[in-house]
Amino acid sequence: MQSETLADLELIQSADPVLAEENALKETAKAKQESAPAEDDAEHGQSDAEQSDNETPETQQEDTEEPQGEGNDQEVEAQAEEVKQRKSRAKERIHQLSEEKRQKEAELSEALNRVRYLEGKLRQQPDVDPEDFEAQQSQKTLRTLQEDQYNDAVQTAKQINQQRAQTTVNTLQAKCDAASDRFPGVFDKISTLPTLSYATLELVSDSPQAAEIANFLAANPTEAATLARKSDAQLGLAIARLENRFSSAKPKRVSDAPKPPPKVTPTSGRGKRSFSEMNFAEYEKSRKAGG
Repeated sequence: MQSETLADLELIQSADPVLAEENALKETAKAKQESAPAEDDAEHGQSDAEQSDNETPETQQEDTEEPQGEGNDQEVEAQAEEVKQRKSRAKERIHQLSEEKRQKEAELSEALNRVRYLEGKLRQQPDVDPEDFEAQQSQKTLRTLQEDQYNDAVQTAKQINQQRAQTTVNTLQAKCDAASDRFPGVFDKISTLPTLSYATLELVSDSPQAAEIANFLAANPTEAATLARKSDAQLGLAIARLENRFSSAKPKRVSDAPKPPPKVTPTSGRGKRSFSEMNFAEYEKSRKAGG
C-alpha cells in the first residue's frame, strides 16, 4: 500500500487552503443563488401590492393620509435600531468565528504532530532476519498498519485545515457584513476577485480594518495581484501598511473648547530695576526722582 509523502503533508498549509477557499466561496455563492428566487418572489409581491395601492381612488388616499412628520421620525428610528442590532449580531458572530478559528488551529497543530510522529515510524528500518519468514510477515503486516494510520492522519489534518479555511472566509464575510452600510456588497466583490490569494485573504480576515482593506483590493485588482506575488514576510508588511493607512484615515475629533489665553512671560514687561542693576548715573537719577 502506497502512503502519502511528507510533501503532500506540506501542501496542507499551502495548496489545500486555496482549494478550501474556492470551495467555501462556491458554497456561499450557491446559498445566495438558492435564496434569490425567494427574494424575487418577495419583491414581485411587494411591487404588486404597491400597484394595488396606487389604483385606489384619490378620495381614499386623502382620507387615509396621516401627518408624515411622526411617521418619518419613527421610520428613521426603526432603521437606526435595525442597523444597531445588525452590528451587534455581527460583532457577536465575529467573536464566535475567532474562537472557532483558534480551536481549529489548535486541532490542526495536534493533527500535524501526529502525522510527523507516524512518518517517523515509517522511516524506521527494523532489523529483521531475512531468513525468518514469520518475522518478515509480521513486519509486513505492521508496515501496512502504520501506512494506514499515517494516511488517515494526513486526511484528518487536511480536513481540519479545510474547516479552518472556511472559518477564515466566514470571518471576512462577517466583518464585511458589519460594514455593509459603508461598503455595500464588498464581500461579493472580493470573493470573486481572481487575483486574490488565500494568504492575502487570511491576513485581511484577521485585520481590524478587514472591510476597509477588502474594499480597497476589490477596487484595485492589480494591487491584489501584486500582493499575491509577495513572500509571506513582504505580504505581512504590505497588509500592515494598509492597516496603518486606513486606521490613520479616520477623522480626529476636534475640541470645541475656546483657545486658552496667551501666557504672560517675564519678558513681556519689566518692573522697576534694582539698585544693583544700575550704574552710578542711573542711581543718582533715580534717587533724585524719589526712587
